[in-house]
Amino acid sequence: KVVPIASAPAFAVRVKRAQTLEPLAREAGGSLTEFAERFVISHPAVSTMLVGYSTLDHLEEAARAVAKGPLPASAVARIG
Repeated sequence: KVVPIASAPAFAVRVKRAQTLEPLAREAGGSLTEFAERFVISHPAVSTMLVGYSTLDHLEEAARAVAKGPLPASAVARIG
């Protein structure tokens, strides 16, 4: 479990929403983080992704995720 570095009224709601996407991320062949990174390059209305990485390994994982290309349209449609 990741402890938030800040709190917000809707934080718990956002965590639960992200958890509902984990099975879909696994179906798409990766982690929730990879799924989010690939979503950015899949959706025409999203133009920017702000991220922070703690290690070079994290950055390299992100690069590999983006190199896989956009998510399948069926996965993007199921996000809702």
